[in-house]
Amino acid sequence: MNRRKFITRGALGVGATALVGVSAQEDAAAQQRITKWDRSADVVIAGAGASGLCAAIMARDQGASVLIVEQNHDIGGHAMVSGGRIPLGGGTRLQKKFGIADSADQVYLDHTDFHNLELRYSDRELVRVWADENAATFDFLLDNGVQFEEVTPTLVNGGTVPRLFRTKVYSDDLKVTINGSPGSGLVRALEKSARAKGVEILLNHTLTRIVRDEKSQRVQGIVAKIDMARCWRWRWARRCGARRTSRASMAAR
Repeated sequence: MNRRKFITRGALGVGATALVGVSAQEDAAAQQRITKWDRSADVVIAGAGASGLCAAIMARDQGASVLIVEQNHDIGGHAMVSGGRIPLGGGTRLQKKFGIADSADQVYLDHTDFHNLELRYSDRELVRVWADENAATFDFLLDNGVQFEEVTPTLVNGGTVPRLFRTKVYSDDLKVTINGSPGSGLVRALEKSARAKGVEILLNHTLTRIVRDEKSQRVQGIVAKIDMARCWRWRWARRCGARRTSRASMAAR
């Protein structure tokens, strides 16, 4: 899929999007029609957690320009302090390394098993799509620098095949990992890959509104509020991406 097809037909389905940043005092004015944008990108993502970073990387891999706005002073979200448990199977490279035979069909059967009281009522169509993407998703993490503990995976969710791997702690530095959780190995690796591929991440930016065309309702961009006080308080000014002003706007192409 080329860049044009990705933007017009991709999962996001909103085409080129943009961002306008406003201070708290400008929120009321922002409700009016946006006539000027300060930044532009093909894809704008709200949130630099595990899902947002993966989405950003996949968009860049398809040639789209990508901008992430993150409310916090750092990336990662809840995934940063998680246990880094990744229960994906279907025949991943790590499963094969440990001699474990698995398939998308078996993932589907395990997660729709009538005898599993937790999973028996799962939406079959959604589980089918998810099962088919298991191996590709896990290998995507490997391809983008995520490292896993080199131990035999374990059973999870009442499955019949070992699929549960855990990511390695990214660093011994608590300033990097927050609390030393394995989840840091997931999001820090994804952050490194995303930045290396050209994804721009704006920290301390809170999404406050989605801007749509009045007639077609097509998404044109977003409005974001910049928390400069927190940006400077945490001494993350060089990483937050904001200029020394409470206003920054981003234009759609």
